Amino acid sequence: MLNLQLENKPMQDAVRRASHKLGTMAVLPQLEALAKLYYHMFDAYEHIRLNHFHSDEVVKGLRLISSALCSCAEAPYLMLHMHGTRTLGMLLRCLSNIDEEVLASACDALFCLLNRSPPARLLFLRRRAIAELNDCLRDYNTAIKTTSLQVRARVRVRVGVGVRVRG
Repeated sequence: MLNLQLENKPMQDAVRRASHKLGTMAVLPQLEALAKLYYHMFDAYEHIRLNHFHSDEVVKGLRLISSALCSCAEAPYLMLHMHGTRTLGMLLRCLSNIDEEVLASACDALFCLLNRSPPARLLFLRRRAIAELNDCLRDYNTAIKTTSLQVRARVRVRVGVGVRVRG
């Protein structure tokens, strides 16, 4: 069931359209760009995982992930498929960090991911991550509060009116 929900229709459709329009050889540069994006995000994820005690390094990795997630429509799907739910879990763990820069960067990366990926929104709700996001609303930094409210609004609007989100 989860594999069906994580189905990457935008990427499959883009590759299919390009291959029909341009031929198989023209698709190779696009696939190469996707591979570079994948390894870029993988390196950022590993950088955060290996340097989780150094807040400056975590912020650097989160900013790389945010910029990658906003770079193209396929990026959120690559991020989710990279390690499955561990990538979302890593972002959620960063929300509980006491460092303000880490918290703000984690909110930004989460917003980029959830804004562009319906499967990420489903995983977010399945993990009952609204509670972790609510902690951000108690922060004194208004930028963190604003971004966390935007994330809540995105999840609520994009999932549907009939779905009740507790938190």
